[in-house]
Amino acid sequence: MEINKFGAVGSIDEMARCAVNVLDFDEGSDALKQLLKLDPIRARDASLVILKNKIGDQSYRAFAFDILYLISIPDALDYIVEYAAVEDATVIGEMLEFVTDDFGAEDAHFDLMEAASALRAYLSTRSAGDFEQLSERIAAFNEKFS
Repeated sequence: MEINKFGAVGSIDEMARCAVNVLDFDEGSDALKQLLKLDPIRARDASLVILKNKIGDQSYRAFAFDILYLISIPDALDYIVEYAAVEDATVIGEMLEFVTDDFGAEDAHFDLMEAASALRAYLSTRSAGDFEQLSERIAAFNEKFS
């Protein structure tokens, strides 16, 4: 692969393919990070493909959610509303963290409350043991949104 003018390896198309057709999670993560810098729209699109198609493991998908939230809060909030009920614990943890952190922010999106409602509804259907590793994030979320 060649180094482009931004110091990234390969073309934007190659980076997008690497992120979505991931063979190595470190390479895929690096590709998403480079896309974030070079072409945020492609990074958003790749992140949504990764999330909606459950590409990679939970950690990789959680990273894709982080990228999505950094690029497009409205798209990330829409994803929460639509997919929280079928996501894995690691991704739910990232959702909880971002939504909780943005609670009360001056530029908070109206959709934040809808996303919080979707997360609250999903959490209410699960037992405490299902998300034991997320207990601190859930407590912080419940403190803000209950």
